[in-house]
Amino acid sequence: MGNKTFYCAEGHLPKFELKLEQENFLLSWENVNGIRAADDYLALSFDCEFGHVQFASSESLAEFFESLQTENLRMIDGRKLNCKIISSK
Repeated sequence: MGNKTFYCAEGHLPKFELKLEQENFLLSWENVNGIRAADDYLALSFDCEFGHVQFASSESLAEFFESLQTENLRMIDGRKLNCKIISSK
């Protein structure tokens, strides 16, 4: 990806940061579930303690999907991934 949209850590961290335009969130891996990606990896979503999180990109998110699988993300820049959080409340 041209612009870096996510950053990984060397190992597992208990939480990772999600940056949005107006807010920053710390998400716990314990609460991340239902991870899904479109067959072309241009859309990705998961559920967490803040609600349903959706990402969209014109470039493949396959590497991002793999980082979610291995739980080694440090930060996701949702500002660059058309991120939306749909509250579950």
